[in-house]
Amino acid sequence: MNLHKIKFKPILVAMLMIFNLFSIAYADGEDIYDINKLEKKQREEEEEKRQQLSRDYNVGVTLEASFPTLSKDKNYDINIGVNNNGGVNIEKATMKISSLPEGISLKSESSLTQDVGVVNVGHKSQVTYNIVTSNSIKDGTYPITFELKAKYGTQYDNYKDYSTTKTFYIKIKNNKVATDNTNYKPFIISDVSHVASINEGEVADLSFKITNPNSEAIDSVKITVEPEEGLVNSTQAIFIENNFSAGASKTYTVKLFGKDKAQKKNYSVKMTVESALPPSSTQNTTDDDKKTKSLPSSSQYTGIFYNAPKEKDPSSDKDSTKNKPMIMVQNYTYGNQEVLPNSKFPLTMTFINTSSNKAMTNIKISLSDDGTFTPVNSSNSFFIGKLSPKESASRNLVLSVKPDAETKTYPLNIDYIYQDESGNEITAKDTISIPVMQKTLLQIDEITKPQDVMTGEPVTVSTSFYNLGKTKISNIKVVGSGDFEVSGEPSYFVGSLEAGKSDSFSLTVTPKDEKKVTGTFTFTYETLDGQTHTVEKPFDFEMSPIELPPMDDEMMPKEQTKKNYVAYIIGGIAIIAVVAVIIKKKKNKKKMQELDLDE
Repeated sequence: MNLHKIKFKPILVAMLMIFNLFSIAYADGEDIYDINKLEKKQREEEEEKRQQLSRDYNVGVTLEASFPTLSKDKNYDINIGVNNNGGVNIEKATMKISSLPEGISLKSESSLTQDVGVVNVGHKSQVTYNIVTSNSIKDGTYPITFELKAKYGTQYDNYKDYSTTKTFYIKIKNNKVATDNTNYKPFIISDVSHVASINEGEVADLSFKITNPNSEAIDSVKITVEPEEGLVNSTQAIFIENNFSAGASKTYTVKLFGKDKAQKKNYSVKMTVESALPPSSTQNTTDDDKKTKSLPSSSQYTGIFYNAPKEKDPSSDKDSTKNKPMIMVQNYTYGNQEVLPNSKFPLTMTFINTSSNKAMTNIKISLSDDGTFTPVNSSNSFFIGKLSPKESASRNLVLSVKPDAETKTYPLNIDYIYQDESGNEITAKDTISIPVMQKTLLQIDEITKPQDVMTGEPVTVSTSFYNLGKTKISNIKVVGSGDFEVSGEPSYFVGSLEAGKSDSFSLTVTPKDEKKVTGTFTFTYETLDGQTHTVEKPFDFEMSPIELPPMDDEMMPKEQTKKNYVAYIIGGIAIIAVVAVIIKKKKNKKKMQELDLDE
């Protein structure tokens, strides 16, 4: 019995040692399991980061739209396309109109924000808005900005926010009955020429030119010359042209002389061009648009001074008046270009003594007007010592024009004071006419550089233009051309642009060369004198197309290999430890069996 107890103690000691080894092995096994679990989690996180990086690079959505030309007081459905051309699906997408221009609103049941939902890679979705144009909206191009917001990614990264905005332009063109669209342009009266004054018994030749500025022939045109009472037209006063060709010009001449007992003064002469038909006959109505076309009247005034003879004094010599010397403007020029407001111009006048046998001396000549013209660095008067019979003399001065002068012909009055050979003081008056033309100023902004987009996607180029002059600009048209394909209309007919107003023009194009977009905006317009002008605005922009990044092995984290080596080493050590424990256990078991046999 005592022997049995003595041999039992080594067995307990061995069992405790085996238990300790198993505890150590179990603990080591748990550590190995935890390491493997941690390594797996790290690998999953690295993979998710790589996939997320790929998604961030590949997310891409383009907004597409093509709007028709709209008019006032109408309802329209406009469609905005959402094209997912990236590499990841988008979810929970919404479309919002950031702002609406004045004159355009949404129908009452429409909302600024609409749901788009899910748009998978390579698929398209569409949002429709019902807009209303007001009755007072004017012609022009109006911007509307759309904003898309969406989510992408996975629940693991709590999804990522994505947003993009794009501005589209809606063109408004009203079918309005207006002068520029429904009426012919008025004829232009120019090159008015005549002597400044006439004496009793003299005849003045008045000539002028009229021009048809329209692009089509005009039927039944009436030209009228109406001198003020006191002057008599000794020739034809009314001219009728049955077919006045487009762009054609024609000169007319009439003869005028002073009426018996006419007063000594400046007489106005009115030249008028209008339709020879009654108003009801000149309105040509078409069945398509119910518009009328008529020829507006145009007029021009000039003046001729008549030097009426003084009433004869019975006690004086019968030939005293006839022999009195007379001075008048023989001719005058005001430079070789238009006289503009807020500018200076040279005025050259030639004066002649019309008498054939009487000289004149101490001649003082003074100029006056309504305040439109002001002499520059000189007086408005000048002096000529003597003019022999039939002798002439020229005088020059520089005049400035007031800034707010309107487009019309202004009279310039001339007063003469001089003496005859007997020392008698004589006074006389004269008038010349100077036309003033307001300058047309069309200011065009630089072309706006388009934003960089995905390769092959369209871009938008645009500009704004302004009428910075003080007169209306007519028949404005903008045409875009270049090394690209145009989406929609390549041109925009503006019509008339009032002084101080502005407009804009934009093109949506797909460049043939993805790295640049080159082209020209060509503006044509007409000024008040009927002349057509052309302005070209070229543009050449370098583009940086957005490309998808390559996905290769280099994007994988480099630490993975190193961590794998550590995992292999730890795994090997764990296996060796477990094997050692098992071998030890077997040895102990064998020893226990031997002890049992000994007993």
